[in-house]
Amino acid sequence: MANYIQIRAKKASDVIGAGVISYALIGSFLLYKFHINLMEYTTPIILGFVVITVSFACTKRFFYHIMMENSNLLSFSMQKEFISVSSTINEPQKANNDTQENEVGGQEIPKVDKKSGQETLKGGQEILNDTKNDTRNDTSKDTSYSYLDKYAMLQENIEKENIKRKVLIMEAVREYVTYTVAPYLKKEDVLILLENINCMAIGHTSSYKSIRSDLNNPLRSPDLRHLAWNIGERLGIPNRERAIFIKASFPFELRDATVEYLERNLRDVIPASIPIDRPAKGDYKFNSMKKTIAA
Repeated sequence: MANYIQIRAKKASDVIGAGVISYALIGSFLLYKFHINLMEYTTPIILGFVVITVSFACTKRFFYHIMMENSNLLSFSMQKEFISVSSTINEPQKANNDTQENEVGGQEIPKVDKKSGQETLKGGQEILNDTKNDTRNDTSKDTSYSYLDKYAMLQENIEKENIKRKVLIMEAVREYVTYTVAPYLKKEDVLILLENINCMAIGHTSSYKSIRSDLNNPLRSPDLRHLAWNIGERLGIPNRERAIFIKASFPFELRDATVEYLERNLRDVIPASIPIDRPAKGDYKFNSMKKTIAA
C-alpha cells in the first residue's frame, strides 16, 4: 500500500511539475512575442477553481456529519441491527458432545463439526477454528525453540571439546620437547624453549627468546628443522611460522640459514638425531613417545 501511494504521489508531482513549467514557458512566450500578460487571464480562473473546490469539500463534509448524526432519516438503523446480529453469530460457541442445535432469541446457534474442527453456519458458511490453529502455531514455536536450545548446547559442547583437545595437545608437545631436547639443553633453556612454543601457539612472535644448545653435544640444523616441523604439525602452525620460531630460538645454530631456506627444508630426509615424527590422521601423539612408554 505504501509503495502504491508513493507511485501515485510521484506521478502527480510529475504532472504538476510539467504543468507549471509549461505554463511558465507559454506565459513567457506570449509576453515576449505579443505583449500579452497571461496572469491577467488565468488568475481569475485559478481563483475560481480553488473557491469551487474548497466550497465543494466543505459542503460534502457538512452533509456527511448531518447524515451520520441522524442515521434514522436514511434507515441506517437497519444496518446497525444487521451488524449486531452478525457480531452475535460470529461469537465463539462451545461444542456439545451430541452436536445439538439450540435456539436463542429466535437465532440459530452454529453447529460444531467435530471431525473438521470448524463451525458451520446456516447457509453453508464455514469458519476455521482459530483456537486449533493457535495451538498448532504454539506447538511449532515450542519445537523450534527446543531445537535452537539443542543447537546452542551442541555448540557449547563442541567448544569445550576443542578447548580440551588443545590442552591435551599442548601437554603432549611439552612432554615430547622436554624428553627430546634434554640431552642438548640446560634446564633453564628447556623452560625458555617451552615458553617460545607457547608464544608461537598464540601468535606472539615478537616475544621469542634465544637459547643455545650444549657445546659438547650441540643440536644441528636438521635436528632443529625436524623439531620445528614436529611441533608445528601438532599445533597447526604454518611452515613459515615454524621457521621463524626455530630461527629465533636457536640463532647461533642456524646462523647460516635463512627463514626461507628453513621454511622449504623443515621436512627433509637428511639423517638427524631428531627424526621427522608424522602424526597419524586425526591424532596428535608423538610416535617416539609411544615407543618410550611401551619400552
